[in-house]
Amino acid sequence: MSFEVFIACFKGGEPAGIRRADVRTLFPVDQSRSEPDYWSVYYDDLNSCHIGVTPLDSDPGQMKALCVFRPCGDLRLWGALLAVLRLGSVVLYFPGDAPPLVASELAGKQLPAEMVEAMGQPRVVSSCDEILQIIKFA
Repeated sequence: MSFEVFIACFKGGEPAGIRRADVRTLFPVDQSRSEPDYWSVYYDDLNSCHIGVTPLDSDPGQMKALCVFRPCGDLRLWGALLAVLRLGSVVLYFPGDAPPLVASELAGKQLPAEMVEAMGQPRVVSSCDEILQIIKFA
C-alpha cells in the first residue's frame, strides 16, 4: 500500500507515551537494517515496511507516535497495529475520508478536540480485518 499509517498516544488531549519496548516486541524488526527510531520490519520477501518512531520528549523509553511507511498487506502487521492500539489511549489514522480508529471508547475520549473536529468521532475497532476494511473504503 502506498500511503502512511499514523499511530499516536494521547491523554486528556495532550501527547502521552507508551513503552517503546512493549511496541517493539510486536514487530519482527530486522536489527541489521534498523536504527533506534527507524525500524525495518520484515515478514517475508513480499511483506516488509518501515516504522518511524517519535519518542516522548520527557522519556525516550516511551514513544508518543509512530508512522508506518508503505504498510504491507500481511495480516501480522495489522494484528500488531491493533495490539498497539490496545496498549492504552492510542489512535490510528491515515490519509483519506475515515475517522480516527481506537480500540476502546475510553481511548477515543482522550483525543485532542481538534483531531475529532477535523477527522470525526473516533471509531472503535476490534480486529485487523475491520481496520483493513475501513482503509479500503477511505
